[in-house]
Amino acid sequence: MIFIGRSLIKLFATAKCALNEETACALYGRKCYERGETIIVQNAIDLEKFREPIICAELSDLQSDTTVICHIGRFQPMKNHEFILNFFNRYHDENKNSKLVLVGDGPLKDTIKAHAINLGIKNDVMFLGLRSDIPSILARTDLFIFPSIFEGLGGSVIEAQASGIPALISDSIPHNVDMGLELVHFLNLDAPLEAWIEQAKKMLSRPKKSFQDINNAFSSRNFTLANEIKQLTDIYENAHNNNNNI
Repeated sequence: MIFIGRSLIKLFATAKCALNEETACALYGRKCYERGETIIVQNAIDLEKFREPIICAELSDLQSDTTVICHIGRFQPMKNHEFILNFFNRYHDENKNSKLVLVGDGPLKDTIKAHAINLGIKNDVMFLGLRSDIPSILARTDLFIFPSIFEGLGGSVIEAQASGIPALISDSIPHNVDMGLELVHFLNLDAPLEAWIEQAKKMLSRPKKSFQDINNAFSSRNFTLANEIKQLTDIYENAHNNNNNI
């Protein structure tokens, strides 16, 4: 069925769009991508939502010196939540004044909750469920962790950078997720937990980026909502004009 779907897309698509090189090659084939027949449409976001958000109620009462480590993602195998808990357990051993915030839902949520209990950190892991106030959660986050086994892009890593916070992520994530703000560090999942902990400490010591720096970086990579709207409008207008000329 997947093969048939790809064949139909390549046959009837008026414009071959994809989020990045990896998805373009998967959908249309590498030769199609290398011939320049695909259009990369960035998964842009509205930066204004991240300018000065109010911290969400669940995190607003935390002490100012409490380190908050956050992950956003559905509770499924590819997101690697067990690794996140093992990482935080080791980090928390050295930094008791810390909290892990997990945002999302999914089939493995109860399993991950049980793992937190087994590790003895259930009181320091906050399960916030599905949320529509991501900027308000990231406003109180000190470090974003995203050790996915695989990803199409990793949209929440982009949101973390929009909030100006460092993101420690697996090197299986497409590298174009990095906005060039020196906020993202890629690390192999086979690296020992100690390497992840040491890198986390380094990243937590970095100063937060200004909104102007963030806006400039996103704009230069066409990851702003205004850029994406213009690009999509041009794609539809070109397709419409081409159809009228047939």
